Amino acid sequence: MSTTISVRPLTKFDETQGYRGSMVNFGAEVIGADLDNLSAQDFAVIERALEDHQVLVIRGQQHMAPASQVKFALAFDPSAECTIHHHGDVSKNALNKSHLLGGNTPVPGLPQLHVIGNGTIHDHYGIESFKLKHPSHADFHATAPPLGNTRYYRWHIDAALYDKFPPRVTTFRTVQPVNNPAKPPIQTLSYDDGSGDEIAMPVGATAYVSGYTAFELLPVELKEWALRTKVLYPPHPYAWAGKCKAESTGCTLVSEGKEVPLDELPPWEEERLTVLPLVWRNPLTCRPSLQLHGIVASAFVTKNPDGSETTMDDLPRVRERILELMRPAVGPEYVLAVKGEAGDLLVWDNWTLWHSVMSNLDGDDPGDLRIMHQCNLAASYPPEAWSPSS
Repeated sequence: MSTTISVRPLTKFDETQGYRGSMVNFGAEVIGADLDNLSAQDFAVIERALEDHQVLVIRGQQHMAPASQVKFALAFDPSAECTIHHHGDVSKNALNKSHLLGGNTPVPGLPQLHVIGNGTIHDHYGIESFKLKHPSHADFHATAPPLGNTRYYRWHIDAALYDKFPPRVTTFRTVQPVNNPAKPPIQTLSYDDGSGDEIAMPVGATAYVSGYTAFELLPVELKEWALRTKVLYPPHPYAWAGKCKAESTGCTLVSEGKEVPLDELPPWEEERLTVLPLVWRNPLTCRPSLQLHGIVASAFVTKNPDGSETTMDDLPRVRERILELMRPAVGPEYVLAVKGEAGDLLVWDNWTLWHSVMSNLDGDDPGDLRIMHQCNLAASYPPEAWSPSS
């Protein structure tokens, strides 16, 4: 049985729909897929394309049923925890509902699928009314960009980082893209870190960088250190960091002593803490990918050549190291940004990419309405460390 699906690299964009840095070597679009009625053969084509391209824009899913999106996400890891979104029920924990996680709501009857975006929705798949809140650097960054500019909100992998493994993939369907005729479709994204880096970004896009590239860009000494290092995350990391502010590139936090003390967090257990390799082995390609959530990482543990271990847990030093690891890979030449048209479903490999939201949107302006459906499921197995023998 033949397939009607075609896959082609994302090589260029209309400037209002996306941005592709000069050194980007990932990303593709998929034409002809029916995700409501996906055959095993067609899924195999998509799975292979994701392995090759890391993020796919699957066109033409305007009428996709919400349950089909959950089923599609589960197909990449059939044993994944499939009864709820990987962050769990955020609404039941006031501390977790910080600026890092709040502002979205599940589809009734489908707790695995969250509606995220900006503005007020009405009569949406059983949701009578809800005001979505777009994450903004204005709420989270320690400093402000030049007036009218935007920033990366936070570079991250999708992961609860407590008691659950990071999802293998994230699926992200555009129901309503931002299309405000009263405002310019482009905003200047500024790094504001002394580099002078800026990008003209389409409003409402999501930015991506490759963990493969991030690892390749490291100097030899830092690569060797990274391969011997694990990342420690605190209990309930988003509550722990809920009062903190980010530095201007969105890679990590500024150190102001605002982390919530461990004894003031919701109840937690030592055995449920997350410790992950810094460099992950892709289970399909066996390639090394630098995967780090620099916003909530709290320590590094490095195995020394003599078998002993060294712990780096001084937060200012940890965050200096995070910038050493992450900042090169988020330079303009390595960034891919996709806005998405109505009906586009993006699926990305959460074990080889980092991503960030951006753009300045007004929650009270109907023209800035943005509606997205997101599904990612806690993986059934943890990522493994990459080694030269992999």
